[in-house]
Amino acid sequence: MKLALFLVAGLTSVYPTWRFLGWRGALRAGRVPALDDAVRRRARIVVHTELTLLFVIMLCAVLMARGIGYFG
Repeated sequence: MKLALFLVAGLTSVYPTWRFLGWRGALRAGRVPALDDAVRRRARIVVHTELTLLFVIMLCAVLMARGIGYFG
């Protein structure tokens, strides 16, 4: 479960990473990157989803440490 959540979090981080890397040219030129509302909203949702997935991964780790979900 933790590995699957980690993979999903990693794959969802691709979108904001490409957006941030796309800003390099504008930042080097001393300009503010162009960012419309739709892109900002989508990036914000993706980052919040990643943070939620990381929280769930930590929750799974705590549950595993307490033996919850062990059927042996």
